[in-house]
Amino acid sequence: MEDIALYSLGYALNEMGDPTGAVASYRRLLADFPESALAPETYLRAGDFYFDSFEFDSAYVFYNKILDYPDAGSTIYQFGIYKLGWTAYLLNEYEHSIALFGYLIRDSRRMDDLGLERRTDMVGEAIEYLAHDFME
Repeated sequence: MEDIALYSLGYALNEMGDPTGAVASYRRLLADFPESALAPETYLRAGDFYFDSFEFDSAYVFYNKILDYPDAGSTIYQFGIYKLGWTAYLLNEYEHSIALFGYLIRDSRRMDDLGLERRTDMVGEAIEYLAHDFME
């Protein structure tokens, strides 16, 4: 229950315009409750804080942790991979970015074959970012 309270506090603080307070709450949740069902989404939200702050090294660390939760909801897991690929691109890690976007595209096709829902807008953007990676 404390993990839910920490997540809710972080969410509320972010909505009230205090992203620094929100990420502190998220970091506490992740430190104290790493096995929480909310951990994957919390890693994504913490990564977003650092991404939006142009702290791409820190964003990369949080997004990378999402890979530890392949059973997370398909939207969270795929969006985490997408954001990780985008962050790798911004860190000039083009080969890693290519691998991540390629994985996202293959994973999306498998999900289609299984009839699972996913965020379809990410696939088109992943293909576009692959092109940018290859241009670099």
